[in-house]
Amino acid sequence: MKPRAFFLLAIGATWLAWLWPVAFGWTIWESPAVWFLYAGGACVPVAALLLAWKEGQLPSLLERLFDPRLIPARWWLVTLLLMPMTNLISGTLVAMLGGENNALLASSPVQMSFAQLLGFAAFILLLGPLPEEIGWRGYALPALLNRHTALSATLVLGAMWGLWHVPLFFMPGYYEAFGGAPDPALFFGNILIISFFYTWLFLHTKGSILAAVLFHFSVNFSGELIALPDQGEWIKTTILACAVIAIVAYRPDAWTSKPAG
Repeated sequence: MKPRAFFLLAIGATWLAWLWPVAFGWTIWESPAVWFLYAGGACVPVAALLLAWKEGQLPSLLERLFDPRLIPARWWLVTLLLMPMTNLISGTLVAMLGGENNALLASSPVQMSFAQLLGFAAFILLLGPLPEEIGWRGYALPALLNRHTALSATLVLGAMWGLWHVPLFFMPGYYEAFGGAPDPALFFGNILIISFFYTWLFLHTKGSILAAVLFHFSVNFSGELIALPDQGEWIKTTILACAVIAIVAYRPDAWTSKPAG
């Protein structure tokens, strides 16, 4: 597996597609800009599938994407509930500290009908979690783990994943559709921190891409459902950072041992 080839292909092709709406200042959710947005997002899974096919790894990748049996029962709980619970705890702490306490009620998804909420959930799933995780955790992470420690692989992948997102900050209207652009330092710090949770799941679910997709969905959807103020986002980041330190400290050998061979 070739992580460098994947990063060059996935990030390069994505940026090439996203260059057009950025350069021309097109509103991203209107045609033709939105088609460039979707085309760029498709470059990550396409790059992964092409390289996996070329290397004879496509059947394994598809099995990890579709087989729920790879995920042990307790890891389903981590996959689906970790981020919603973290958001709820963060919102509660904000309220206890005298900040905004209507994070859930103020979020726009709560105002939707059930049918609209399902449609919004499907949109969230198809926009980011499903296509992205075929590439990031489906191909890139195992490719890196073949050559590096889990700690190094996570840091490299987190950096590349963050780099891939950069053009979105320059697209007119993109983040406005999700409540406004996040603080860049907080956003990229979160990406690096949360990458450890993806690796943690990967190591305990036999490399399940399905677990990564569902975890990514829980991150994005719960983030939209529970609209934390800036104070809450910093609290959440602190909680996650402390959890990462605890996870790595509990089994340091799992994170620092070099791959065999």
